[in-house]
Amino acid sequence: MTTDLKAVVEIRRGGTWRLAEPAEIVPVEYFGVPDPVETRAQVTSLPLEQNYELYAIVAGVRNMRWPITPIAEGRGLPPDASPIARALVTETMLCVNWLLASELLEFDWSTRLEGPLVGAPESRTYAELATRTREPDSAPWFREVLPKLRSYGDPTATRVLFYMF
Repeated sequence: MTTDLKAVVEIRRGGTWRLAEPAEIVPVEYFGVPDPVETRAQVTSLPLEQNYELYAIVAGVRNMRWPITPIAEGRGLPPDASPIARALVTETMLCVNWLLASELLEFDWSTRLEGPLVGAPESRTYAELATRTREPDSAPWFREVLPKLRSYGDPTATRVLFYMF
């Protein structure tokens, strides 16, 4: 069974965290049929690929192949999360972690790791592991995700809630 990594971005304005992008209210679907009454909030998630090495870097989970030191792990859901983010993440509550945009933007993605823990020895950077390519600058993480985080303004007032389901 595979696990998907999702991410919701919040920004702090006037001392309160809120979603960086507006939520859309959509009908809940049962067996592909929209319920006429029950709705849920749908938020735009960052474009993340299914990549267990990236999970290990941003949340300290699924670290099975490489000696990865996560940026931060085990923070859980922030107590001051916005109500919609709290409701969304509480639905899944699997491996929740959060990072400030500044932590992601200042992280040294060029750090080289010797590994993997199993298999033929080789050397990779965090950037190569996060993007599964030897050309990380062309991957969505560096081409779309990190620039999107920069676009929200103050990186110490922008955070990403990562969760898996």
